[in-house]
Amino acid sequence: MDYNMKRGENNSISDNQALAILVGTMVGVSITIAKAVAEKGKQGAWISTIIGAAYPLLLSLLAAYICNKHPEQDILALNELYFGKWVGGILNIIFFLRFPIFVVLTLSGFYKVISVYATPFLSPIKIYIAMLILIIFTHSRGFKTLARINEISLIIIIVMTISLSIGLPKGNYLYLMPIIDKNLAGIFKAVQDVVYYYSGIEIIFLIYPYMKNKESILKVSLRAVFITMATNTFMVIMCIYYLGYKLVNMSLWPVLLMTEFNRIQVINTSRYIFLLLWSFVILKRTANEYYGCGHIIKYMFKLKSYNAFYIISLPVFLFSALSIRTYAQRSSLIKLFYPALAIINLIVIALLALMIFIKNKNK
Repeated sequence: MDYNMKRGENNSISDNQALAILVGTMVGVSITIAKAVAEKGKQGAWISTIIGAAYPLLLSLLAAYICNKHPEQDILALNELYFGKWVGGILNIIFFLRFPIFVVLTLSGFYKVISVYATPFLSPIKIYIAMLILIIFTHSRGFKTLARINEISLIIIIVMTISLSIGLPKGNYLYLMPIIDKNLAGIFKAVQDVVYYYSGIEIIFLIYPYMKNKESILKVSLRAVFITMATNTFMVIMCIYYLGYKLVNMSLWPVLLMTEFNRIQVINTSRYIFLLLWSFVILKRTANEYYGCGHIIKYMFKLKSYNAFYIISLPVFLFSALSIRTYAQRSSLIKLFYPALAIINLIVIALLALMIFIKNKNK
């Protein structure tokens, strides 16, 4: 049962919209994925991104099972149903934590990039306020509007990913050789750094009650995982192919550096076009995470509207983002929270699936 919006045709979403939301909540921060895995994975770092897709794959399977048993109730109601009000409430808080953390981390990451390449003359507080107002406005337009924005974003993501191959003749395939060599251990070590870039699939446990065709949840989620894995893997391959893993590791945002290889003659640089498109993608991803925050807060506190959440969340997210002053601080926070959050969420959701299985078996 949905406690945040009135259920009905106006809020129901198609398979394509559900697919777009899932991809849109996972893809966005991929602009730094190559750097995250290059240090340990080296030229075989792209293999780490493929292995890392096991995390969203497992959650997709669990979501399909839970949805099959309780198609009209999201994870918040089910936790309280199977674990009781108090334990279920604690589990809901645990599930909630990743959403505000990722809103703050994504806001901070976006500012770090945009302040270097586009708006160095603007203070961080101005950029954060503008972003948060835009995100709140998007959220206030309703879930259906957010789903449509994600559909547009999915097209942009595909176009951006394909555009990275424009400068193929300028790369060097030798940078990708040898693929494994003696670094198999490093490839597996890099997997823990990849999990962060697949985070976002958790939103499926909040949105599946909205789906018109709930029987297709497994098909939709698997497609979303494949598209995200293909996007992440392709970005890592292209970065190493153009720059070599050593330069990728030294660059803060290797994807933006790589766009210099993709210059079009009539355009001075493609970096700003790529940055403009990516800004839309990252703002949409933040809006998705913000929706998760609002959805859970409204359920837990039984709010009648989102107005109180809007008023409180703006200063909280603003000052939290401002407190992350450097890129190194942000990287440390990512390593602090992930993969720990991923493991905890996987365990909590698996326990819920187990409880559902046991109850249904007893019946």
